[in-house]
Amino acid sequence: MSQLLVTLSPPGSDQAELAYAVVASSGALTAHGRAAPALLPKADTATLIVPAQAVAWHAAQLPKLQRGNSAQKMQLLLAGVLEEQLLDDPAQTHLAACPSISADGKTWVAAINKAWLQDAVAALQAARVPLTRIVPQVFPSEPAQLHASGTSDAPWLTFADTQGVLCLPLNQAALLPALPEDLAITAEPAVAAAAEQALGQRVNVLQAAQLALQTAQAAQASGVDLAQGDLAVSGGGRAWQSFTGFLGDVFAAPAWQPVRWGLGLLLMANVIGLNAWSYKQSNEAQAKRLQMNQILTQSFPNVKVVVDAPLQMQRELASLRQAQGQLSGRDFESIYGRFSSIAGMNTAPDAIEYIANEVQIRGSGLQTSQLDALLPRLQYVGLGVKSDAQALIVSHQDASIAPAVAVVSGAKP
Repeated sequence: MSQLLVTLSPPGSDQAELAYAVVASSGALTAHGRAAPALLPKADTATLIVPAQAVAWHAAQLPKLQRGNSAQKMQLLLAGVLEEQLLDDPAQTHLAACPSISADGKTWVAAINKAWLQDAVAALQAARVPLTRIVPQVFPSEPAQLHASGTSDAPWLTFADTQGVLCLPLNQAALLPALPEDLAITAEPAVAAAAEQALGQRVNVLQAAQLALQTAQAAQASGVDLAQGDLAVSGGGRAWQSFTGFLGDVFAAPAWQPVRWGLGLLLMANVIGLNAWSYKQSNEAQAKRLQMNQILTQSFPNVKVVVDAPLQMQRELASLRQAQGQLSGRDFESIYGRFSSIAGMNTAPDAIEYIANEVQIRGSGLQTSQLDALLPRLQYVGLGVKSDAQALIVSHQDASIAPAVAVVSGAKP
């Protein structure tokens, strides 16, 4: 899952472009440079890095927080605890509690100009940058670290340890506290020579992209995230971005290429198997249709064109029985015999008519409730019953149960 690291310029800077670094899923830097928000490279996730000069750190004794507190309540709590320490109006300051603990056991709270940070986040969101975390470039930590950054015209020193974070111009290096003997000093190439001269020590040159990567890794390991309160990214949103990033790796990362080949071959095998099975089923169905057509034409040579073999055979059988004087399920005797044996009419109907394979019975003496009770048995013997204001209309429905009908009603097959 690739990651985009975007470092903001310090407040008051006139630089419209942002420093960025792209980290591959393997953890290696693949690209870096500067670009406007709309032209930043695409990545699965993005981390916004706030420069050290934009963050003020305050140690505060926070009460035990209850789980599930809303973002608004959390901001009010932090503002109330730090009210006397903040130089700006708490309503104009974004506050974020961090897991880092000060030397006297207090919690470190980051304070940032809210409008400035919100504008930066809004610009990245407008450019569809998948922002998931906001981290400080430097935060109170152990061991101590000293880094020189900026430009040759405006170099800065940033010192951090468990006592807090100190940012000051390079020409004020004399204000630094006593440095540990084993402290590794880093500096960006543009200010490395000036830092060595001001500090009187050798420095390790560190590219801005490498610093951004180290910052993101350290913040993630320590659980430091300034995306709190109004700027919080929901757990569901992070889960979705992680899921989409995972899918991106599956479909694009070289490490997943064997899996993609395996899934492709499996899909191809399934498609070929389904097509072969469908072809076999189609051939079997076609063979059965041809067999039925052949049985029909051999049994009834007068049938020259086969359209619907079962229906045509049924009609031919009915015509043959009728020609030989035998009854079929649609004849009057069969329909009326089945109906009368089940209905058990005690009185003779007023009139009976047989029209178009339907028996119309007038004056049957059966009530609607009686017909409803008889309906399942009538359907079982293959009869359908309709009732109107003048008569009952009984018709044959399913010839496939004719043998059962003969047993129930005693009608001839």
